[in-house]
Amino acid sequence: MSKVIAVGGKGGVGKTLIVSLLTKILREKYNLLSIDADPALGITYAIGARPDVTIWDIREALKEGPGRQKLLSGDRDVPLKDVIRDRALINMDGFDFLVMGRSEGPGCFCGINDLLRYAIDSLARSYEVVLVDCEAGIEQVNRRVLRNTDTLMLVTDPTVRGIQTVSRLEQIAREYSADRESFRTGLLFNRVYDESVLDDLRKDITIDIWGYLPDDPVIKEFDLQGRTLLEFPESSPVYQGLVSVVPRLMDHEKET
Repeated sequence: MSKVIAVGGKGGVGKTLIVSLLTKILREKYNLLSIDADPALGITYAIGARPDVTIWDIREALKEGPGRQKLLSGDRDVPLKDVIRDRALINMDGFDFLVMGRSEGPGCFCGINDLLRYAIDSLARSYEVVLVDCEAGIEQVNRRVLRNTDTLMLVTDPTVRGIQTVSRLEQIAREYSADRESFRTGLLFNRVYDESVLDDLRKDITIDIWGYLPDDPVIKEFDLQGRTLLEFPESSPVYQGLVSVVPRLMDHEKET
């Protein structure tokens, strides 16, 4: 059975970096589908992907109009999951990639999230691991896009507001999970200069803490140069920190 891992949190905490590097790490050991479910297309740009068709494009083509026949190759009754697989999946180096794309309009994500949920549910069985980069906030949790997710890793910076956001996300996600008993959540702190500054913040955290990542100047270099994060140096403290988190993420070992 596939393992569906979602990564969420509030905006600006480095989620794109983390999902990009997890993609780089996980593709070495698993048959991986990585999904950019954030309309901002953060991971899409970060890994250098160039999608011709997104979930949004398919959503638009399914509406009545000339685009439907073009996308569905005439009048043939093609299963939707096959359309998504054949038209939207991108074969990257060592993994497959799927892009949600833009929203349907100002503040409207309902239909596109419904189709994204269908895509995740229907394609997941073909992969060992599905890794989903969620949009910031709680919209996709509220829409139950992640109902069949078995692992949710929440990312926060070392701030009260960040912790409040992930705590709320965890609570809602657990309520909406299709299998509450096996649903796992973990917390990853990013951009931590000194773990001792978290002593007070940790007191009210009920989510299992899976790790701490330092800030890394190499990240800014990659951003300035527009380099794909799939080339990120494996010697980096951030990269090595994520490598140490993967066993917890995959539930291969428990923290002592």
